[in-house]
Amino acid sequence: MITLEHIVHESGEESPSASGLLSILKDQSTAFILHSLEPILEALSILSKSIQTKNGDFNQLEKSMLGTLLR
Repeated sequence: MITLEHIVHESGEESPSASGLLSILKDQSTAFILHSLEPILEALSILSKSIQTKNGDFNQLEKSMLGTLLR
């Protein structure tokens, strides 16, 4: 998030979209939602990595996803 504060336009002004995103990420309710979604995002990340390798051990994937979703 620190880098978002320093994104600037070619004219040297701060990017409004980066400033807006930073304010959203600093909001406590956003932090709570992201924290709540973390297990789901982690499971999707594992699934994505497994699909990308195409040789993924799907039993291991299933165990990892189940463990992540049960948290």
